[in-house]
Amino acid sequence: MDLSPRPTGRTEAVSLTVCLLPWNDGFDQPVLLTLIGSDAPYMAVFSTEAMLQATMARANVPFDRIKLIGEHWEFIDSIPDEILIIKDPWYTLEGKIRFMQVQR
Repeated sequence: MDLSPRPTGRTEAVSLTVCLLPWNDGFDQPVLLTLIGSDAPYMAVFSTEAMLQATMARANVPFDRIKLIGEHWEFIDSIPDEILIIKDPWYTLEGKIRFMQVQR
């Protein structure tokens, strides 16, 4: 069974301006996630602090603080292409993670 992330085919315009980013002070960088079946690093950004806190707790991923994203394109341009940006990841009742991948 293939557990790797796969697209649903849906697209919609998103803005990351004023989204929230979990931060790792030890590495002085955003928290990067790995997903089963994928070698790519994922950077999760969130619309609300509650969603950030719940998802990071469920994933058992520690972080030191939360940073606010300023301007959408300035942020996008600062992230290396090999890092996939995902917005508002959440867990389903079955324990699967769902998210919207931000296209560049």
